[in-house]
Amino acid sequence: LEPLADKFDRPFEPRLQAPDFEKPEDKEGEVPVDIKTFEDQEERTGSDNQKKEDMLAVGAACVLQGLFDSSKNGQECTILKLPGQGDDGRCVVQMSSCRSKLAVKLPNLRPLRGEDETEIEYSARVLGLTAASLRLSGCDGLGKGPEVAPQVDAKEVLVAALRSAQRDLPEAPDALLESQQAFDRLARAISAQPKEPTIQASQPFPPHAFVEHGLLGRRAAEAALSATNQQSMKIAESGLSALRQLLNDEHRRQAREVGLEWPLPSSSLSKLPSEGPDALRLRLTLVRALLRCHQDSQAVLEAEACVRRHPQSAA
Repeated sequence: LEPLADKFDRPFEPRLQAPDFEKPEDKEGEVPVDIKTFEDQEERTGSDNQKKEDMLAVGAACVLQGLFDSSKNGQECTILKLPGQGDDGRCVVQMSSCRSKLAVKLPNLRPLRGEDETEIEYSARVLGLTAASLRLSGCDGLGKGPEVAPQVDAKEVLVAALRSAQRDLPEAPDALLESQQAFDRLARAISAQPKEPTIQASQPFPPHAFVEHGLLGRRAAEAALSATNQQSMKIAESGLSALRQLLNDEHRRQAREVGLEWPLPSSSLSKLPSEGPDALRLRLTLVRALLRCHQDSQAVLEAEACVRRHPQSAA
């Protein structure tokens, strides 16, 4: 399989163009793809983020979100100590269910609904979004959601956010129910909006950019960025492991959606539904990360798995 690795683009290696290559002209009405990553978005701070930080005070009740250990996502906790010097940006919280303590980063805490927060704004935040990321007018919202390219439909963003919640909340039925209720409210709000004209993209929206933007959830975004870390092999390996776990969690989500038990017994493997768009995006993100880590043989195996499971996909 090793020779097949040459078929993939290697990082930082230029590609030659054919002598008769002509750059296509930009067509009127087309919008270039903005592939600003989820990590880049963290650099943008404003009044909304400041409001959220003000709600994260000692003694405040919060909900855990976006942790790699998905069994803790959706669990309520109380802040005991805010990040200090040498704490690696982590605060100490106490779980409401078992009274144990955890050290987590502030982005992994979702404050409860604020006094001035509308139902739509809070519903968006429950799903890791903002009203702006869904292009809902008349709403501001707290915190930061994924930046969405104009050619990505708001309903697609919302459905992907619900799937992310279903992946990330396997042991939190109350939080999962809240996510479903939030989805229903936001879906009605989007349907009530005037229909926007369709915007054609000047180039396809890359699958890895979809993940890194946070459109598959914070956990997937952080895993994708960690997997391509060029400074630390340890961080890159943890990111690769997290991407594989996310793919497994997506299979679990699909199994539960059709009423199958998990883990699947061998007799039920044939009943598992075909992989959806999220699994394909995660697989392709994993292939890209493996190539950037120079694990070419593993990248080939994952690419072959993509072809087998998604034979009709243009990606």
